[in-house]
Order: sequence, then structure tokens, then C-alpha cells
Amino acid sequence: MGGLVSSNNQMVIIPQKKTSKLDLIKPIKHHIKHLKKKPENFMNSIESFNTLRNDALNSSLKGKEKLDKMLRYYDQLTSIENKLPFNKHAINIEFTWENSINNGAAKISLNDGLFESLCVLFNIGAMASELAASQDLDSENGLKEAIKMYKLASSCFEFIQNNKSNLPLNDPKCDLNDNSLSFFKDLMFAHAQEVSFLKAKKENFSNLNISKIAIQCSTFFSNALDFLKQEPNEHLNKGLGGLVTAKRTFYKAIAEYYKSQDDYSQNKFGSSLGRLKICQELLMLKEIKEYDQKVVKSYNQMVNEEYERIDKENSRSFYMPIESKSSLEEIQGFDLASTNRSQIRFPLSDNFIDLFFNL
Repeated sequence: MGGLVSSNNQMVIIPQKKTSKLDLIKPIKHHIKHLKKKPENFMNSIESFNTLRNDALNSSLKGKEKLDKMLRYYDQLTSIENKLPFNKHAINIEFTWENSINNGAAKISLNDGLFESLCVLFNIGAMASELAASQDLDSENGLKEAIKMYKLASSCFEFIQNNKSNLPLNDPKCDLNDNSLSFFKDLMFAHAQEVSFLKAKKENFSNLNISKIAIQCSTFFSNALDFLKQEPNEHLNKGLGGLVTAKRTFYKAIAEYYKSQDDYSQNKFGSSLGRLKICQELLMLKEIKEYDQKVVKSYNQMVNEEYERIDKENSRSFYMPIESKSSLEEIQGFDLASTNRSQIRFPLSDNFIDLFFNL
């Protein structure tokens, strides 16, 4: 899967886009002079802005430190979009960005501040996916931080999708086209829901609610898979198709397992056994082999033992017929991923100070 998937928890890490270093000092000085102001009065601000871009996008910084730099640079771009606009009529400089996934697509160069801002926001989403995947999902703080980062990532990709209409970014090979952004957004939803499932188990949610959270996991992975199937980028399609399919099927199976436990607690033996049978069938499918086989094997054993136990109890006392798949009530999803998300609002960074407040 070419480094796109974390080895510790099979979460997808979206690669960051690459850009080249720029000297923004001269063109900004020229524009300030054009505004009939003295550039020397703003040199500290101009140099700080130039350094911040290179630190945020081209330095060897990693993790939270790099994310903080990118958030600060994005906020500065947002704050100056009217005072120091980057376009051919004002600050005339081209921003060049490569695709995040190497698929033979050409670099894109545009003299547009919005383009720069959206590419930075893409990298913020990608960095958030990396930070989320690195969390310890056995700890309460790790679960909370992972959910927070996945929600930030999904909000980034959604914002880009909703604000790029005036830019020429719909080439199928471009990672900022609508289909790719929809895939990234829904995949981050799926991972946020997946971590919420782990958190719900840890906090001993009811079997019914865990089943609802699990089925929503399956739905989000299914939505992501629909976009992935339309993705022309073979590195994405071949690298992630198997894992996304496996997770969609796995969480469908797990939802049936926990709903069977809920049914059993209400003495609905026929529906409980019917759901366990569906779960057994799903866990045996070839497509699930891309998922962690230790986890699959553990659930397989648990499901088989439960089926045997409940079947014996039913045969001994209740004699309820095993319900067929078509007669079972559909499990309704419980969405914890796309709700209560932090929206992309200015400023994103803490303690923001406008470098050009006096311009």
C-alpha cells in the first residue's frame, strides 16, 4: 500500500503536497510601495511572513510543531487576502504545487492567493491524518486526539471542495478535483467513526448503540469506496481499495454481532441467531483478508461460540425459528463523525496576531 497506511492500526495517512521555496519579500515590498507606503516600515512583518511560509511548507519540522506552523501561515494568508492580494493585478507571483499522490500529473502553477490557501489547507488535513494515525488508541487521550484530528482533516477537505469553484482544479489527475476530495473527506469521516467505535467499546456503551456506531462505520467506508472506484489514480485505487472494502465489510459484520447481543438480551433468539449467521458469513468473505487478521480471528471465534451457546439455549427452551436476512430489521446508523466538527473558521491557530495589522 506504498506507505499510505499506518502499520500500527491500518489507518490511512494522506500524503502532503509539495511546493518550492519562494522569495515573497521583493514582490510584497513592491506592492506596498505601489500603495504609496514605505516598505521599510513593514520589513519585519514581510520577513516574518516569508520565513513562516518556508517553515510551514518546506522545513524538516514534524508532527504538532509543523501543524501549528501551517495553521499560523494559513491564518496569515487569510488575514491579508484583501490588504496584500496575490494575483496578476497586485502581488504578481506564481505558487507551484505538486500532487500529493504521484500519478504523472503535472505540477500546477497559479498566481492566486486562494490557490495557495487551499493547498496549505490540504496539507493541514493531511498532517492531521498523520497525527491521528500516530495516536495510542488504547488510551483515552489518544482516542480523543485521534477523533479531533480526523474531524479537522474532514473539515479541511470539505472546505476546499466548497471554495475552489473559481480555480481550474478539476483535472481527473489533480488531487484537488471533486472526486478525490470527496474520497479523502469520507475516508476521514470513516476513520473518525472507527475511533469513536473503539471509544464506545472502552466506555461500555450499550450493545445497541455500539451496533449503530459500527454500521455507520460501514456506511462511511462504503461512501469512500464509491468515490475510490471512480478515482483514476491507480496508486490510490490499488493501494487502498482492498483495505477500504475490508473495513466496510468488517464493520457491517460487527454491527450485526452487537445487534445480536441486544436481541438476545430481549429474548429475541430467532433474530439474534439470524444476525450471528450473517456475521459468520461476512467474516468468512475473501475481501476481508486485507483487514487485521488477528482481530478478524478473535471476532470469528467469539461469534461462533455465541452462536453455539444461544442455539443450544433456544433449542432447549424457546424453539424460535432462525430469522432470515430479509426479515431482520435494518440497523440504523449513529453518526459520531460528521457531527460536532470544528468548522474551518478564521483564525485556526491559537493566539493569532496579524503580521500586517498596521497596513
